[in-house]
Amino acid sequence: MVLTINETLERELETTAKRLNVPLTALVEALLRDSLSRDDQDFDKAVSRVLRKNEELYQRLA
Repeated sequence: MVLTINETLERELETTAKRLNVPLTALVEALLRDSLSRDDQDFDKAVSRVLRKNEELYQRLA
């Protein structure tokens, strides 16, 4: 996979990777995994909220 980012973000990532003493690729992978896990949680919450909100409607349509 190739990821193209702007120079400013690249410098920020490199600085953070050096500060944490981890390879740049490991930092980017960890950030992506964290972001995706948060999105899943937010998505699950939103789906649950919509299903609860429309539960009566779904029962009438069934």
